[in-house]
Amino acid sequence: MHVTVKYFGAPLAKLGPTASQYNLPAGATVANLLELIGTELPEQEKKLLEMTTCMVKGVIVKREHGLQDGDEVHILFPLLGG
Repeated sequence: MHVTVKYFGAPLAKLGPTASQYNLPAGATVANLLELIGTELPEQEKKLLEMTTCMVKGVIVKREHGLQDGDEVHILFPLLGG
């Protein structure tokens, strides 16, 4: 299964390009995707992924959300301030 990931939020700029493509096995979840992304990052930057919110098809989803071929996953870093 092929998914596209787009990153939003200043701290996530450290992760590299603003969009990436990943191949996952059928039945993969958002958690599986984040684990795969984490294998490409230094340990300190993996922690950024723990603080993110994920969206699929414009809807905020939990880590257990099942992905489908062609999905576009938006990974958002929460904004701080007031």
